[in-house]
Amino acid sequence: MFGMDARTGRTLRGFEQLANRLQQLFTTRQGSRYRRRAFGCHVPDYLGRNVSPDVALLIKADMFDAMADPANGITDFSPKRIELKPADAGFFVSIFGHYEGEYVEVKVHV
Repeated sequence: MFGMDARTGRTLRGFEQLANRLQQLFTTRQGSRYRRRAFGCHVPDYLGRNVSPDVALLIKADMFDAMADPANGITDFSPKRIELKPADAGFFVSIFGHYEGEYVEVKVHV
């Protein structure tokens, strides 16, 4: 599968494209796209809040739900574990799972 980086316009393939799709998914509020209302998740609702262990668990659960939703198009990746690390703006996410027959770690900034 290939796609385009929204910031640079560069063509992305394989693992890079997966990371780009995940970042786009986690930063898009569900219902905000005009013709694709089902695309997105509720992670943007948590941005700007203090990330306590309780909130981190809610974020992880929402991420797993979003990746499992066929409307989001992440059918080629099978996530197994998510780690969150707070950052100055948002947080860093490490997602571990199976992609194209390999166990991989995908890192995105939300």
